[in-house]
Amino acid sequence: PPSPPSPSQSALSPSSPFQRKPNHELPKLRNDLLIRSLTNQPTERVPVWCMRQAGRHLPEFRSIAQEHDFFTMCENPELAVEISLQPLRRYGVDAVILFSDILVIPKSVLGMPVEMVKGVGPVFSCPCDTPDDAMVLLRRAGIKIGGTCIENEKEYDHFMDDLVQEKLGYVLDSINLARQRINGEVPLIGFCGGPFSLLMFMVEGSNRNSNGSMKKLKRWLYQHPSECHAILQSLSKICVRFLLAQKHAGAQALQVFESVAVDSLTRTQYKEFVLPYLACIARQFKDECKKELKIECEGDGVGDSEDDVERPRGESTPLIAFSRGTDYALEDLATETHYDCLGIDWTSDPKNVRERLAGIAKNGVDDNNKNNSNSNNDMNYNKALQGNMDPCVMYTDISTIRAEVDKMLDSFGTQGYVANFGHGCLPDMDPEHVCAFIKHVQQKSLEMNMKNGP
Repeated sequence: PPSPPSPSQSALSPSSPFQRKPNHELPKLRNDLLIRSLTNQPTERVPVWCMRQAGRHLPEFRSIAQEHDFFTMCENPELAVEISLQPLRRYGVDAVILFSDILVIPKSVLGMPVEMVKGVGPVFSCPCDTPDDAMVLLRRAGIKIGGTCIENEKEYDHFMDDLVQEKLGYVLDSINLARQRINGEVPLIGFCGGPFSLLMFMVEGSNRNSNGSMKKLKRWLYQHPSECHAILQSLSKICVRFLLAQKHAGAQALQVFESVAVDSLTRTQYKEFVLPYLACIARQFKDECKKELKIECEGDGVGDSEDDVERPRGESTPLIAFSRGTDYALEDLATETHYDCLGIDWTSDPKNVRERLAGIAKNGVDDNNKNNSNSNNDMNYNKALQGNMDPCVMYTDISTIRAEVDKMLDSFGTQGYVANFGHGCLPDMDPEHVCAFIKHVQQKSLEMNMKNGP
């Protein structure tokens, strides 16, 4: 586990431990455009934020990065929050996403050494050579392997929650501190890596092969499918408890990034090794939220259900799934998972996606009316969408950026939609071009709604 920051680095030092505020004491949300869009409520304009908006393309980030390595910045709440808020100050985005990394789970929970290598990205020095290696790491952390029989599920959940607090407490501190510093201006997004993306890094050691053969991991999938399922199941459990902990710490929306290596799989492999675990995370998260709300309703009425204006009693924190390069899987994600919003990249045609999912939503409602015993009768088929500007448009001129935004808004429409890139900001982007993208989304979508109505 990471050593705590020194007092000179952070006010959140062991000598003056940070005390998280409960959700009902955190500042109330004033701009809830993102929350309304994620849950398909009417909005006066389209909310916009950018994946990796807090990072290397910003000069203010680079000035901090000159003095601290990447994971030190992730693990120091003062630094992580300062970096998280930089895009809000510069661009006026409609959401802050916490500055962190999907690899905090294998790094901090499983104890796998990793460093950020310039020009390469995160690199694990001791990746897993066999499925047994991964299972050893899970067992050392006290995590049950796959479908292992658990006599007391509630007790095991408490153990997992304690493990998340112990190993990933710095992320939760950062979330709570960020909520305080944002002061209700916009929502805060927390996140985790999807199980398959995490497994890819654990096996391949880096993402250098994620767009290539992934020979090592694919060999596992073909030769050791049952072991891979067991590992993915265990990683899914960690993801669920981590997302719940982020919700409790103050995250107002949550995204699962299944964004590395899944586009290298066959469709059959995706349906076997990715989709079930994405579905499991959303289902278990939503189920836990329902349990918590029931307990609060039966108690004194004070708790997370009343902490924010954007989450009325009975509703849980919105979930976004971003599965990069898998347009073919959108129907399955819409019908077999409980995510509120699906992120799409620039390879998808928004109009086509809208048409496909609109048909599913209608059929899903009709089917549920015919058969109330359907196991998916609480499924929200009417998914919001997020995306999908090609980040490379930022390398053009501002007039071209605005024209591409116009096309994007025409394709998506202005409701049930969150504008974003199809993946993250790139290190050499011009901040003025990113700003032009954000401001034009906000202004143009407002004009569209004023002219045509929501």
